[in-house]
Order: sequence, then structure tokens, then C-alpha cells
Amino acid sequence: MEIESDLIHGLGTFLWNHYRTAVDAVRTLSAELDVLMSELNLSDDNFQEFHEQERRYLNEQKLLSSQDQAQILFVCALDDLAEKKCVQQNVDELKRNLCVGTSGHELVK
Repeated sequence: MEIESDLIHGLGTFLWNHYRTAVDAVRTLSAELDVLMSELNLSDDNFQEFHEQERRYLNEQKLLSSQDQAQILFVCALDDLAEKKCVQQNVDELKRNLCVGTSGHELVK
């Protein structure tokens, strides 16, 4: 129980200190923001548009370029080719083994 009490007390102190820091930042920075918005002729709507632009930009960054997509397809094609060569080699080896009898003589086909 003492550990829980210490944890709750520590958490409460942490939240209170950071809450006060956030409130102080809002008070001081609000005045500075108003001055900057006035100097740059910005409104709250501009910030919403900036946010949307940033969101679109970040979503576009998630998409692969056509060159990246082509390179990925090329590597996949090379992997498929290597796998098919391996299968073909196994089939060829199996054919050779089936055509040769236990005595080493070729069987009649």
C-alpha cells in the first residue's frame, strides 16, 4: 500500500508541475502569438489550413514513388526467377535419378 501511495503522490506532483508549466506557457506565449499573427496578417483559419497542408504532405510521404515501386517489383521478379530455377534444378536432378537404375544402367524410357 505504501508503494501505491508513493506512486500516486509522485504522479500527482508530476501532473501538477506540468499542468502549471503548460498554463504558464499558454499565458506568456498567447501574447507573443497575437503579435506575430498581427504582423504576419494570419488568422486562426490559416492555422487550420496549415494543419491540413501538413497532414496531406505527411500522407503523401507514406506513398512510394513510382521508381521505388518499380524497384520493388524488379526485386520480387528476381526472387521468383531464382525460386523457379531452383525448382527446375530439383526436377532435372529427379529426372536423372529416375532414369538411372540401382545398378547404374540407364532404364529404357
